[in-house]
Amino acid sequence: MLRTPRPAIAAAVLLAGACASVGASRREGRLKDGLDGYAIDKPLEEVWPEAMKVALERGYEPVGKDRAVLGLPPQGTWGNLLAKGHETQRLGSDGLVLETNQDAEKRRYRIEGRRAGTGSRVRFVVVQQRSEDPSEELSRDLDAELELVRRFDPAGAARLIENAERS
Repeated sequence: MLRTPRPAIAAAVLLAGACASVGASRREGRLKDGLDGYAIDKPLEEVWPEAMKVALERGYEPVGKDRAVLGLPPQGTWGNLLAKGHETQRLGSDGLVLETNQDAEKRRYRIEGRRAGTGSRVRFVVVQQRSEDPSEELSRDLDAELELVRRFDPAGAARLIENAERS
C-alpha cells in the first residue's frame, strides 16, 4: 500500500482551497459586473419600499419616517437621538439614499438608488463601524441586490447567477 506523505496532502488541500477562493472571487466579480449593468424595469419610487423590506428581513431596521412605510412603530425620542442612520433623502436629481440603524455588530446598510432610463438600480452597502476608531469599512452586499432583482424579475436574477457561475 502506497502512502502519500503528509506534506503532500497538506499542499494539495491548500491548493484546492486557493483554487476555490479564486473561483469564488471570479464569480463575485462577474456577479458584480452583471448587477452593475442591470436595471430593474420599474420606477425607483416603486422599487424603494421593497429595498427597505430586503434590508429589514436581513436585520437592518429603518429609521425616521421610513419605519412608517414598512408599518413599524416610531422609534421614539431616544431612538431618534441614538440612531446612526437616516431616513430616505434625495440623492441628486435622480436618486434616493438611506442608512438603516446599526445592528448589534455596529453594521448598518446604506442603500442608494438611481433612475436608469425608465427603470432603476439599487445598491446595498454594508457600513461597518470599527470599535477601535471612528472610521468605517464599506462593502457591497451583492446577495441583497440579487434578492431585490429576484423580487421584480426572477428570470433576470437567474440569468445573473448563471452568467456569474460560468467558468
